[in-house]
Amino acid sequence: MKNLLILIVFLSFLAEPIKLYGQHTHMELFGGISTMLSPDALTKDISQGGAGFNKGFNVGLEALTEIPLAVTDPYLFIKYQRFTGSQNTLLGNESSSMNIYSAGIGIRTNLSKSPTHPYLTINAAFNKLGELKTETPLGNSISASQSRVGGGIGGGLNIGIPLLFSIDITATYNILNLIGRGPGEKIASTVDLSVGISP
Repeated sequence: MKNLLILIVFLSFLAEPIKLYGQHTHMELFGGISTMLSPDALTKDISQGGAGFNKGFNVGLEALTEIPLAVTDPYLFIKYQRFTGSQNTLLGNESSSMNIYSAGIGIRTNLSKSPTHPYLTINAAFNKLGELKTETPLGNSISASQSRVGGGIGGGLNIGIPLLFSIDITATYNILNLIGRGPGEKIASTVDLSVGISP
């Protein structure tokens, strides 16, 4: 949680200079479901030697700058994801967990300028894959955290309610470790389905 608060402050400082140029920047709080797609070491059942991750959750903050007459808008974001796994094995109940922190920059391409419109996104992010914690009846283990650079592509629908607020429904495919992988390290990927709200 401490790391998430630091990222929020960092994002706020990055977003502030944008306002000086007369553009409209608004903050959006979002959250939703995350699915771990790969690698097998994280997605396989615990009884098969994996972490048993499937569904998790995400929550974050986005600063989007709307540029008049342009179809593309830049944005900054921070995101926190948590994945957990649990399974009853011959040894008893075994569980695992991991936190992922991300901070990045992206571009949103609006497919129209109407109050309610679809859009496409692409982003680059710095990701901290937190410690993988495993608890078993025989003892606990912790794998070291890793820092990697990744990216994502996605799309969504912005539902604008004039003079009140707007709602974003977004789906994003993320690769967490495009840059910085070690020897033999497999691609780590997730899919996020999120709903955000902004004034």
